[in-house]
Amino acid sequence: MINMMFGEGESIGKTAFTQAISRIEDLLEDNEKQKDIITQQKETLDEQRPVYEFGEKILISEDYATVGTIANMLSNNGIDIGANRLRKWLREKGVIAMEWNGYRKQYRASQYAINNGLAITEQKPFSKNGFNGLNIKPLFKPKGQQWIIKKIFEEKEGGRVSWN
Repeated sequence: MINMMFGEGESIGKTAFTQAISRIEDLLEDNEKQKDIITQQKETLDEQRPVYEFGEKILISEDYATVGTIANMLSNNGIDIGANRLRKWLREKGVIAMEWNGYRKQYRASQYAINNGLAITEQKPFSKNGFNGLNIKPLFKPKGQQWIIKKIFEEKEGGRVSWN
């Protein structure tokens, strides 16, 4: 009767053994897949390490940074960009806005940057040759500096960076 339940000529022990072997093979295959995933993740981490270390330096900073300062940091870390091209890129991303202040153009943090805690607009009154005016410039918080760096590195890796 038992032989009829498991098929003709098969025993309970043989069926259990076959199922155990099959399960072990499945586990070994899963183990190999997990090893491949871990290897791939380690490679990704190694590729992203310079970006992480660069961003970590900014995270530690509690200072605000100007566009020129950020451009210098990027330039020192392998991104070929100057302050003017970075300003243009930031305008295209809607992070800063340009305004004409009577005799020259000035930049300020956009409402988007202010609302998201990326930047503030610094305003300093000045007097030059009898002319009173207001110097305006965006200052980026550490969060804003990280945002800029992350976006630029993402575009660089994706091949979408064009500074011209």
